[in-house]
Amino acid sequence: MNKVRFEKTSDGWLDDQTGLEWGKTIGKFSWEDAYAAVPKGWRLPTIAELATIVDWSIHSPATELPDTQSDYYWSSTSTATSPNGAWYVYFGNGYVDGTGKSGSFYVRGVRGGL
Repeated sequence: MNKVRFEKTSDGWLDDQTGLEWGKTIGKFSWEDAYAAVPKGWRLPTIAELATIVDWSIHSPATELPDTQSDYYWSSTSTATSPNGAWYVYFGNGYVDGTGKSGSFYVRGVRGGL
C-alpha cells in the first residue's frame, strides 16, 4: 500500500517529504500582486520549494498536490540576470524557467520550512 505524500489539513496539504504546508491555488496574478494575494500567515514559495512538488513521472499536472492547475505558478525567487524577472514552474510538464514579472501566473501560498 502506497503512503499518500500530501495529507489534507484544515486549510491546505502537508507534504510529508518536506514538512511544507501548501495552501490552495488562489488565482492568477502578476508577480508583484502575488504577494498581496497570499493569505496572512502564508508566503509565496521560493523556486526551490516550488520545485519540490514536481513529479516528473506524471503530467497535466506534473504533481500529486491537489488543486494544482496544469499551468504556470510563480515563485518568490527573482532571476539573477534581471531584477524584472522571476522563476516559475509550469505544472503541465514540470518545466522550470524564468520570465518577466508582468505575466499573469497562478499563485499558491506555502508555510513551514525545509
